[in-house]
Amino acid sequence: NIQKRVKEEAGVFPSHVEGERNALWICLDFFTTVVHVFYRDTRSFYDLEQLWSDARFTEYETL
Repeated sequence: NIQKRVKEEAGVFPSHVEGERNALWICLDFFTTVVHVFYRDTRSFYDLEQLWSDARFTEYETL
């Protein structure tokens, strides 16, 4: 659970969470950081790397 992991390691909870019902794409807003969690096919479909190509990008393979 990404929320639990961030709470344990950084001591914060997200201010808002979207997408938990269908779980295809979950968006967690931590004010200074937005975390997107989704299946590989969903990620390919939305192509966020292209959409936000001018934003700073950090990828975490395993948490």
